[in-house]
Amino acid sequence: MNNSRALPLLVLAALCLLGPGCQTGRRTSLTALFPELIHAHTDHTEAAALFDELGGEPAFLDLCRYLYRWHLDEHDFTRFATEHRDQLWLRRVQMVADAQDNSRYLEVVFPAIGVMVTLKKADYRIPELKLAVKSDGYRIIRLCRDTCRQAARRSDFAVLDLDIHALYERLFELRLETQFPSEALQAHVSADLARRADAPRDAPMTLFFAPVHTVDNELWVFWQEGKQLFRYSSDIDLAEPAAWTHAPLDAAAYDTVTQTVVSFEEAPGDNRFVTRDQVGRALYNCMILGRRRDHVH
Repeated sequence: MNNSRALPLLVLAALCLLGPGCQTGRRTSLTALFPELIHAHTDHTEAAALFDELGGEPAFLDLCRYLYRWHLDEHDFTRFATEHRDQLWLRRVQMVADAQDNSRYLEVVFPAIGVMVTLKKADYRIPELKLAVKSDGYRIIRLCRDTCRQAARRSDFAVLDLDIHALYERLFELRLETQFPSEALQAHVSADLARRADAPRDAPMTLFFAPVHTVDNELWVFWQEGKQLFRYSSDIDLAEPAAWTHAPLDAAAYDTVTQTVVSFEEAPGDNRFVTRDQVGRALYNCMILGRRRDHVH
């Protein structure tokens, strides 16, 4: 759990791209949420292509809401690298893969606060299952703070200008918007948790489902009686039944009593632990913003 994709610490996000100043030889069909806030800093054509590749306004907005809800903290509103204060960086990246793997990757960097997000659009086959894994859009596979950003060079990215404070204001407005997994997926996960739970047969289970984000493709659930957190994830879109009918869903479990520490320095290199800050963030998403579901074991 002690890694960049574990139960998060909260980061910045941005909400829109490519204002009317971002035009190529032909007029782009892209519509920004706030055209006055963001526009291409360098190559207009490349910036427009990257925005389209990411999935346009809906995908970027979903990324922003995820980052705001799971990663941002009070320090991100005050600490800026002044020279990159109003910039956003985007680029395509290549990964080593099998010849039949046509998955694509993007990197999004918020240089002012040292945040880098790597996203994957899956496109490959699992021969053993005769299953094509093809996601509808890009999904986060890595989120890392200062160390990754330090290795990133501005010249390798398409640079966009943004109004960081206006973006923060929009994130504040969207902070309570929620979307939840389908009834079918909730029922499937509830039954799976009943099998995993160390609880008496026929005992009630009170479950809290956190809001979901398509761009993250994971599902967090808190089991109240057992004081346990569960994180479900898949390379296949969780909204698709194929993600959970061909094989069991991958789930990581965390006992919030015995596996919670103040700092990872207490158990360096041990991914079984989560910090108190991470647990608090997950409980907020599950119990305050989330949806309750009662299940009989």
